[in-house]
Amino acid sequence: VSLVVTETNGCVSATESNTINVNENPSADFTVNPSAICAGDLVTVTYTGNAPADATFTWNLDGGTLLNGNGAGPLEAQYDISGNPTLILTVTQGSCSSEPFSLPITVHAPPDADFMANNVSGCDSISVDFTPASANAASYYWNFGNGLTSDDAAPSTQYQPGVYSVSLTVTDANGCVSSQTDSALIHVYATPVAAFTSTPELQDTFNMDEAIIKFNNQSENATSYQWSFGDDDVSAAANPEHTYTTSGEFVVQLIAENPVGCSDTAVSDVFFVLPGGVTYIPNTFTPNGDGMNDVFHVYSFRYKDAFVAVYDRLGEKVFETTDLSNGWDGTLLGRQCNAGVFVYYVKVNYLTGEQKEYFGDVTLLR
Repeated sequence: VSLVVTETNGCVSATESNTINVNENPSADFTVNPSAICAGDLVTVTYTGNAPADATFTWNLDGGTLLNGNGAGPLEAQYDISGNPTLILTVTQGSCSSEPFSLPITVHAPPDADFMANNVSGCDSISVDFTPASANAASYYWNFGNGLTSDDAAPSTQYQPGVYSVSLTVTDANGCVSSQTDSALIHVYATPVAAFTSTPELQDTFNMDEAIIKFNNQSENATSYQWSFGDDDVSAAANPEHTYTTSGEFVVQLIAENPVGCSDTAVSDVFFVLPGGVTYIPNTFTPNGDGMNDVFHVYSFRYKDAFVAVYDRLGEKVFETTDLSNGWDGTLLGRQCNAGVFVYYVKVNYLTGEQKEYFGDVTLLR
């Protein structure tokens, strides 16, 4: 710009000049690549305007996380939330500022990789059907944990005893990928095998005084047990001990069960518990000929042989026998003994092999 001043008298001044610089407004143009992403992915933002590097760049990433870059960039930003964020840039150069420039992008939600299994536990061998939560995904990849995989949408597979983790990777129409693993989802148990022995071994017959039996559980693949001893008594112990208190015919049953309810049953042969030997000795008799309680008899059951002796108060033997069908009638050598208290000694050998001796008093009344 130049200025010349001319006065009214015709005098003219010297020319004064000054320069005015008019700068072009900076532009805020930029590009975003790619313009459509999956949640969690990165975009690269590149400034394409005319401002020099020393200009001031004010970025609004609308929810994005700046990972790399500053100023004119390029910038790297990550978007974790699906939606349509809009990136905005304003550039300032000196006293000049650009119009804000904006670009929207699309952030796709990840597909749902959840899934369901119709059966997650069983015994020996089970078939499992899987159903994905995303019914219309572009592709599926299943890893069943049993050495098999599938790219079917809703596959089935077979499992043998063991514990298995299952994973699914889903890709949708936008190319977005999600994966999910359910750890230890499938539990397959071997079917129990019930078995037991006993100490002493179960045999055809037991005497009552021997019928204390310890059971040794030899079952496999089981975690709980139910014993039935045949006499209305039961036990849930692994290795119970049982005493039979009544005689009779018995069968022992063991049910072995695993955590999912599969079971097996073992049953013993029939065995018999015989009553033990018993001896009854009365303490009074009245040999008066009335036909009631006239003879002192020793009564014994399940015995092999016996010996009975009776002594008076002086220690003289007044009666003895090895035949329990014979009793003492209160006489000695054909003569009646006086009423009083007598001492008896009884020895019995039972069929069980046990021998018992009995001592006591019997009163003779007349």
